[in-house]
Amino acid sequence: MTGKAVSFSAGALLFAGVAALVSGCQQANSQPHGGMQAPAVSVVTVEPQSVPATFEYVGQTAGSREVEVRARVGGSCSAQLSRGSDREGGQSMFVVDPAPFEVAASAPRPRSASAEAKLAQAKRNSARLKPLYEARAASQKDYDDATSTEQVAEAEVKTARANVADTQLNLRYTRVEAPVTASPAAHSAPRATYVSAPTRS
Repeated sequence: MTGKAVSFSAGALLFAGVAALVSGCQQANSQPHGGMQAPAVSVVTVEPQSVPATFEYVGQTAGSREVEVRARVGGSCSAQLSRGSDREGGQSMFVVDPAPFEVAASAPRPRSASAEAKLAQAKRNSARLKPLYEARAASQKDYDDATSTEQVAEAEVKTARANVADTQLNLRYTRVEAPVTASPAAHSAPRATYVSAPTRS
């Protein structure tokens, strides 16, 4: 009896040890290492597709044509455009104060009218003396003087007309126009700027 009791007790202990070991392994397998939950894993299906390519560069642009605009007469200049605004060819960009040029343009007109009157008078005198000279009723000197007076009067008329045209041209130059359709540079002349007239050679 004693031998059987000892054998039964040893078998019971061995069975209990194996059961505890199996239970411990199952608990160990049911929990991750360190007692942390397993992380979630996202699954994405890879498919080929077209993606637009975007490139960024640092560069500098320049106009295809650059035109420098200068005033042809001097005076107080005022701008007639805002910075960055476009201008069509022929549109006004700047205006030089036209008041002194208007006065200058009106001055040669009376002298031109006087020269025209002198020329008309010289032509009449020359026309009267010509038949008298041909009939030998007037001297050579008188006829030469009349012809010379007419020629001088013609020269004075041309000079007076040139003066009128010059003053009118300067008056027109007070309006500085855009030579081509373009955008003025950002450093356009501010208002009330005095510009000097170019020197004539």
